[in-house]
Amino acid sequence: MKNRYLIIMMLLACMGAKAQDTLQGYRNDFKLSLFPTALTATPYISYEHTFAKGFALEVDAYYRNADAKWSYLPWVDESMFGTQVSAKYLLAVRLDEWWTMGLIPWIRAIYEHGGIIPTIRDMNEKNYVRRQKKREGLLVSGTYLKAGLTYAHKWRTFDCFTGNQGGTILTENRTYTGEQIGMNIIIGSQSVANCGLIFDIYGGLHIPMTETGIGQTTVTPAYFILFTGGIKLGWAF
Repeated sequence: MKNRYLIIMMLLACMGAKAQDTLQGYRNDFKLSLFPTALTATPYISYEHTFAKGFALEVDAYYRNADAKWSYLPWVDESMFGTQVSAKYLLAVRLDEWWTMGLIPWIRAIYEHGGIIPTIRDMNEKNYVRRQKKREGLLVSGTYLKAGLTYAHKWRTFDCFTGNQGGTILTENRTYTGEQIGMNIIIGSQSVANCGLIFDIYGGLHIPMTETGIGQTTVTPAYFILFTGGIKLGWAF
């Protein structure tokens, strides 16, 4: 029940972030992936640093303990540590137009213009500044494309038979490990609020390349078989 309340609070915070935009000088951010954290008891954290002309580098890391009994996915019975390193490019900044802004940003724009409905020219001036910030390598709202390499290390403990003494069965715990290397191709949309709050929704394709040992199901907090996606909420600085 607590996890459900956490999801609702996070989504409400996301709605507030989506209703704003920023032209602040942020170059770094930390983000928390909502669904693995809330549903599978898995901390999933991302760090991003931006460069000039819309390029950025993003590093993700997550850890899952199979003994976390509050997980909503009990069939994921392996412990794991994973990471992902991605190159990211902002394809297009978000443009303000009166038919795409949404109700809350539209009301906010009217307030900023002293109660006067902003013109297309006013919006284009802000869009020009937003493009300039992208060229300078600052965080702005927009649509991005991301490609990255993934690595996951998994382990699981089994109660293994070692022998018997008459009618007594002897067992011992043995831990087996496995690894997977793959790549992701992702498209997403990010919104950066004036206060630094970031809302990031994404989806894409996961391509497994090598897998050894246990864990042939390729299920992790970062991707599910051939697909990846989710929602991240974070803070820019």
